[in-house]
Amino acid sequence: MPAAERGLSEALNLAWDAQMQDWDLVNANPDLLHRLVGILTSPAASADERFSAMCLAVASYDELLLSGARDPSSWSFLENELLQHPELYASVVWYWALPELLGEESFLVSPAMATVWSRVCGRLRPGDHADA
Repeated sequence: MPAAERGLSEALNLAWDAQMQDWDLVNANPDLLHRLVGILTSPAASADERFSAMCLAVASYDELLLSGARDPSSWSFLENELLQHPELYASVVWYWALPELLGEESFLVSPAMATVWSRVCGRLRPGDHADA
């Protein structure tokens, strides 16, 4: 998905480099949430663009929680999108849910993502969550 990350970086004026690891974590910013929702709802967005936008949106929502704030409307949208397209976002949900599921120190968004995981894991085909 480097091409999608690069394209989103250009559109949102974010840092990007071909060798960059954790693009979503590096660029996470709660101020991006509303723009990312727009990308996620765009019929012109490819699956790779939607996946990359969701990675960045969840990381940005976690940053929002770290600041002590909440945005119920943004979370409601993200949660619904994750639930509606579990095959596309399985690895995103799993990544953020795993620390909570293992009882380890987790991200602030991890409990909510563990709830999403519990709702979608039974609906996934075996290949959809092979990394999980």
